[in-house]
Amino acid sequence: MLIVLIGLAVGAAYVCHGTPLFVPAVIVAICAFWSNGVMANFRRTDEVPRLATVVSLICFVLTLAFGIAGLVIS
Repeated sequence: MLIVLIGLAVGAAYVCHGTPLFVPAVIVAICAFWSNGVMANFRRTDEVPRLATVVSLICFVLTLAFGIAGLVIS
């Protein structure tokens, strides 16, 4: 599941290439990579830091928004 979010974020950045949304989409992809990397270091979900969980959730929402916006603009 973690690799899927990173793949979606990279795909959204690719779709936004050539638009003003490219830089924010890349930043979201980097944040998704960081947060899911932190989350992968824990075996139990109750040990995961809340910051990493919140950043991962925000990245998921922004990834969907950038992906849709990138498809509409292109």
